[in-house]
Amino acid sequence: MKTIKIITYSITLILLSAFGLQAQNAAKRHHLVTNVDLGSGNLYTDAVASTLGGLLNSAMHTNVFGSYYLWSPMTIEANHKELDIEHFKFNGLTAENLFRDVQCGIELGYQTYSPSSYINFGITGVAQYRQNQFKLLDMNDVGYLKHNIQRVLMGGNLFFIVGKMANSSHGNNFWRTKFEVGARYSYAFKYNDPYKLGNDFIKNGLVSHFAIVFTGKTIFEDIGLFADFNHFSLFDDSFDTSASTPVIPNGMKMKMWTIGLCWKVNFQQSGERL
Repeated sequence: MKTIKIITYSITLILLSAFGLQAQNAAKRHHLVTNVDLGSGNLYTDAVASTLGGLLNSAMHTNVFGSYYLWSPMTIEANHKELDIEHFKFNGLTAENLFRDVQCGIELGYQTYSPSSYINFGITGVAQYRQNQFKLLDMNDVGYLKHNIQRVLMGGNLFFIVGKMANSSHGNNFWRTKFEVGARYSYAFKYNDPYKLGNDFIKNGLVSHFAIVFTGKTIFEDIGLFADFNHFSLFDDSFDTSASTPVIPNGMKMKMWTIGLCWKVNFQQSGERL
């Protein structure tokens, strides 16, 4: 329940921030970049988020709200042996499956806007909430035990766009390609685990971000791929785990990265959008 509350509060705050920034649409400030994203590793959660985002984009005459499907491969080692991991189902309907991997965030920044140029640039700041849930096979033969890691990621992106920002000969139905690189600092503020190790067992560190997005004015405005790579072990291998119950060995390491699909939905006709 605590996880659901945190996600609900985060989404509410993000929505309020987006509505507050809606003044950009009235003024048609093409230089201002505003993105609000909500995604998960569950098809049903993504379907709801995508539909909600499309309705909000249509109602607000904008393309602020996006969605994505994400997957977080990981490896966990102890005593130089890789442990078995069980991921929750991408099509399950229980709370654990619906919120197995969740991410929401807001992105604000500036971009050049030269309609006649084939190249434009931009820079943005990013704030995200991310949750990862999984089950790990216990080394004391008690079965698979649930782990839940919640983090805040803060950082920024640099991007450049190839393709004209406007094309009168094709109206608004044209496509551009955005190439994006970035970095975030990952801060873990909550770790629920069966061994009662607590937050100190989770390390903080640098996460690199890469994305390629195709942008147009169809019902799917943005369609792309992204990848985030942790440059550190999420588990602190120097942490003394001798006090854990049951006892687990020292030196556990966890490597994780996230890959996914991203998109934006808008049910408006292209000519009605900014």
